[in-house]
Amino acid sequence: MADKAEKNCFVVGPIGAGDSDVRIHADWLLEEIISPTMTEFPEYKVHRADKLSQPGLIDTQVITHLLNDDLVIADITTLNPNAFYEIGIRHRAQKPIIHMHKSGEKIPFDISAYRSIEFSLARPTDLRAARVALKAAVEAVMLEGYEIDNPVTHARGVVAIKESASVGIE
Repeated sequence: MADKAEKNCFVVGPIGAGDSDVRIHADWLLEEIISPTMTEFPEYKVHRADKLSQPGLIDTQVITHLLNDDLVIADITTLNPNAFYEIGIRHRAQKPIIHMHKSGEKIPFDISAYRSIEFSLARPTDLRAARVALKAAVEAVMLEGYEIDNPVTHARGVVAIKESASVGIE
Protein backbone atom coordinates (compact mmCIF):
# COMPACT_ATOMS: atom_id res chain seq x y z
CA MET A 1 0.00 0.00 0.00
CA ALA A 2 1.44 3.37 -1.01
CA ASP A 3 2.03 6.09 1.55
CA LYS A 4 -0.27 9.07 1.48
CA ALA A 5 1.11 12.01 -0.48
CA GLU A 6 3.03 14.44 1.67
CA LYS A 7 1.22 17.66 2.47
CA ASN A 8 2.54 20.85 4.02
CA CYS A 9 1.17 22.77 6.98
CA PHE A 10 2.58 26.24 7.53
CA VAL A 11 2.32 27.91 10.93
CA VAL A 12 1.86 31.69 10.98
CA GLY A 13 2.00 33.94 14.01
CA PRO A 14 4.19 36.12 16.18
CA ILE A 15 7.63 34.52 16.55
CA GLY A 16 9.82 37.13 18.21
CA ALA A 17 13.53 37.03 18.89
CA GLY A 18 15.55 34.47 20.83
CA ASP A 19 14.22 33.99 24.34
CA SER A 20 11.62 36.75 24.15
CA ASP A 21 8.19 36.17 25.67
CA VAL A 22 6.80 36.17 22.13
CA ARG A 23 9.17 33.35 21.06
CA ILE A 24 8.40 31.36 24.19
CA HIS A 25 4.67 31.69 23.39
CA ALA A 26 5.26 30.68 19.75
CA ASP A 27 7.30 27.65 20.80
CA TRP A 28 4.70 26.53 23.35
CA LEU A 29 1.99 26.71 20.71
CA LEU A 30 4.06 24.90 18.09
CA GLU A 31 5.64 22.28 20.34
CA GLU A 32 2.78 21.52 22.72
CA ILE A 33 -0.37 22.03 20.64
CA ILE A 34 0.25 22.12 16.88
CA SER A 35 3.05 19.55 16.42
CA PRO A 36 1.53 16.90 18.72
CA THR A 37 -1.84 17.31 17.02
CA MET A 38 -0.38 17.12 13.54
CA THR A 39 1.36 13.81 14.35
CA GLU A 40 -2.15 12.37 14.03
CA PHE A 41 -2.02 13.46 10.39
CA PRO A 42 1.26 11.86 9.25
CA GLU A 43 0.82 13.06 5.68
CA TYR A 44 1.42 16.62 6.90
CA LYS A 45 4.84 18.13 7.43
CA VAL A 46 4.72 21.19 9.73
CA HIS A 47 6.78 24.30 8.94
CA ARG A 48 7.27 27.67 10.63
CA ALA A 49 9.27 30.55 9.11
CA ASP A 50 12.04 30.52 11.71
CA LYS A 51 12.52 26.76 11.27
CA LEU A 52 13.05 26.88 7.49
CA SER A 53 16.63 25.92 6.66
CA GLN A 54 16.62 26.58 2.92
CA PRO A 55 18.80 29.56 1.93
CA GLY A 56 16.97 32.41 0.24
CA LEU A 57 14.74 35.39 0.86
CA ILE A 58 12.63 34.82 3.94
CA ASP A 59 9.63 36.82 2.70
CA THR A 60 9.59 34.95 -0.62
CA GLN A 61 9.73 31.62 1.18
CA VAL A 62 6.92 32.62 3.54
CA ILE A 63 4.69 33.86 0.72
CA THR A 64 5.37 30.68 -1.25
CA HIS A 65 4.24 28.59 1.73
CA LEU A 66 1.16 30.78 2.17
CA LEU A 67 0.15 30.38 -1.46
CA ASN A 68 1.01 26.72 -1.92
CA ASP A 69 0.77 24.77 1.35
CA ASP A 70 -2.20 22.53 1.91
CA LEU A 71 -3.00 24.02 5.31
CA VAL A 72 -2.08 27.11 7.32
CA ILE A 73 -2.54 27.40 11.06
CA ALA A 74 -2.47 31.04 12.10
CA ASP A 75 -1.96 32.34 15.63
CA ILE A 76 -3.62 35.75 15.91
CA THR A 77 -2.45 36.24 19.49
CA THR A 78 -0.91 39.71 20.11
CA LEU A 79 -2.39 41.02 16.85
CA ASN A 80 1.00 40.80 15.15
CA PRO A 81 1.00 42.89 11.93
CA ASN A 82 3.19 40.41 10.04
CA ALA A 83 0.86 37.56 10.95
CA PHE A 84 -2.17 39.51 9.71
CA TYR A 85 -0.40 40.37 6.45
CA GLU A 86 0.30 36.66 6.00
CA ILE A 87 -3.27 35.72 6.92
CA GLY A 88 -4.53 38.19 4.29
CA ILE A 89 -2.37 36.51 1.65
CA ARG A 90 -3.71 33.11 2.66
CA HIS A 91 -7.31 34.34 2.64
CA ARG A 92 -6.76 35.71 -0.87
CA ALA A 93 -5.29 32.35 -1.95
CA GLN A 94 -8.60 30.81 -0.83
CA LYS A 95 -7.01 27.76 0.74
CA PRO A 96 -7.66 26.19 4.16
CA ILE A 97 -6.61 28.20 7.20
CA ILE A 98 -7.31 27.58 10.86
CA HIS A 99 -7.19 30.59 13.18
CA MET A 100 -6.06 30.22 16.80
CA HIS A 101 -5.74 32.72 19.63
CA LYS A 102 -4.68 32.72 23.26
CA SER A 103 -7.61 32.99 25.66
CA GLY A 104 -8.33 36.53 26.75
CA GLU A 105 -7.05 38.05 23.50
CA LYS A 106 -9.40 40.19 21.45
CA ILE A 107 -10.02 39.12 17.87
CA PRO A 108 -10.06 41.96 15.30
CA PHE A 109 -13.40 42.93 13.81
CA ASP A 110 -12.60 41.83 10.25
CA ILE A 111 -12.18 38.19 11.28
CA SER A 112 -14.15 38.10 14.52
CA ALA A 113 -17.12 36.36 12.89
CA TYR A 114 -14.94 33.44 11.79
CA ARG A 115 -14.13 30.58 14.13
CA SER A 116 -10.86 30.72 16.00
CA ILE A 117 -9.59 28.04 18.35
CA GLU A 118 -9.05 29.57 21.76
CA PHE A 119 -6.18 28.06 23.72
CA SER A 120 -4.52 28.52 27.07
CA LEU A 121 -1.12 27.46 28.30
CA ALA A 122 -2.12 27.66 31.96
CA ARG A 123 -2.86 24.00 32.71
CA PRO A 124 -2.16 20.65 31.05
CA THR A 125 -5.90 20.15 30.56
CA ASP A 126 -5.95 23.40 28.56
CA LEU A 127 -3.29 22.04 26.22
CA ARG A 128 -5.23 18.81 25.76
CA ALA A 129 -8.43 20.74 25.02
CA ALA A 130 -6.63 22.84 22.41
CA ARG A 131 -5.23 19.71 20.75
CA VAL A 132 -8.71 18.18 20.57
CA ALA A 133 -10.15 21.37 19.04
CA LEU A 134 -7.31 21.65 16.53
CA LYS A 135 -7.66 18.00 15.54
CA ALA A 136 -11.37 18.52 14.89
CA ALA A 137 -10.63 21.61 12.77
CA VAL A 138 -7.98 19.79 10.71
CA GLU A 139 -10.38 16.88 10.16
CA ALA A 140 -13.05 19.35 9.03
CA VAL A 141 -10.85 21.05 6.42
CA MET A 142 -9.76 17.65 5.11
CA LEU A 143 -13.32 16.55 4.35
CA GLU A 144 -14.23 16.21 0.72
CA GLY A 145 -16.41 19.13 -0.26
CA TYR A 146 -15.01 21.45 2.43
CA GLU A 147 -15.61 25.03 1.31
CA ILE A 148 -13.22 27.83 2.18
CA ASP A 149 -14.90 30.53 4.24
CA ASN A 150 -13.08 33.74 5.07
CA PRO A 151 -13.64 37.49 4.56
CA VAL A 152 -12.26 37.35 1.00
CA THR A 153 -14.38 34.40 -0.13
CA HIS A 154 -17.41 36.00 1.49
CA ALA A 155 -16.81 39.34 -0.26
CA ARG A 156 -16.21 37.63 -3.60
CA GLY A 157 -19.48 35.73 -3.15
CA VAL A 158 -21.37 38.97 -2.50
CA VAL A 159 -19.85 40.52 -5.62
CA ALA A 160 -20.74 37.43 -7.68
CA ILE A 161 -24.35 37.58 -6.43
CA LYS A 162 -24.60 41.27 -7.33
CA GLU A 163 -23.11 40.66 -10.76
CA SER A 164 -25.42 37.73 -11.51
CA ALA A 165 -28.45 39.61 -10.16
CA SER A 166 -27.81 42.53 -12.49
CA VAL A 167 -27.35 40.41 -15.62
CA GLY A 168 -30.12 41.20 -18.05
CA ILE A 169 -31.41 44.18 -16.06
CA GLU A 170 -31.08 47.41 -17.95
